[in-house]
Amino acid sequence: MSQKSQATPDGEVRNRVRILMIEDDPDVQDLVHRMLESLGYDVLAAGSCGAALDLLRDEDADLILSDVVLPDGTSGQALAEQARALCPGIPIIYMSGYPAPVAEKRAPIDIRSVLLTKPFKRQELADAVAAALASK
Repeated sequence: MSQKSQATPDGEVRNRVRILMIEDDPDVQDLVHRMLESLGYDVLAAGSCGAALDLLRDEDADLILSDVVLPDGTSGQALAEQARALCPGIPIIYMSGYPAPVAEKRAPIDIRSVLLTKPFKRQELADAVAAALASK
C-alpha cells in the first residue's frame, strides 16, 4: 500500500491511506470528502475521468471511490480499467444515485467492486472502505 506518512501533534509518524475520489457534483464531492477525512483518510478529489487519471500519474492512491456515471461520458468501469493499468490491483468502490440494478445497467461495474447507493451513511462508507482495503 502506498500510504502517506503524517506527523501527529506529538511528533509520532503515522501512515495514512490515500483515497482518490471521482465525483462531478461539487456538493456531493465536498460531503464525501469531509466524511472520508473524518474517518482518517487522505483524499485526492477529481471531477472527471481525465482529472482522476492525471492525479494517479502524479500521486499514489490506495483506493478509488468513483461515481458510476462520469460527466465526460466515461463509465466508472472504463475508469477502473485505465486506473488499474496505472495501479494494478487498486480496489475500487463505486457510488451512484441510481438504485443498484439501474446503475449497473447504465454502466456495468466490475464484480470485484462494491456499489454504494447515494445517499449513504458515514458508517456505510467506512465499512465499504475497510472491506475494500482488506481485500487488497
